[in-house]
Amino acid sequence: MVLAQSALQGLLGQGFALGVALLATFTSLAALGWLAVALRCPACGLRLLWRAVTNERATEWLIWLLSLSRCPLCHFRPRSTSPSA
Repeated sequence: MVLAQSALQGLLGQGFALGVALLATFTSLAALGWLAVALRCPACGLRLLWRAVTNERATEWLIWLLSLSRCPLCHFRPRSTSPSA
């Protein structure tokens, strides 16, 4: 982010670069906030991203989240989307 801001400062001026950096930061935080609220178990409503970030280690929460095959609270398992033979 700092490298991109430095490049923008050189090309477009400091004020514009700061505006772009602030907009990118705000957009990223808004997307993360939306995901924390929207990513839920369809059965019990557990907020999965929030659960991962608050209960798992900082270096392991994403791996934990991506490896889920069922809800850790209610054990809901979505049906397979692969075509049957």
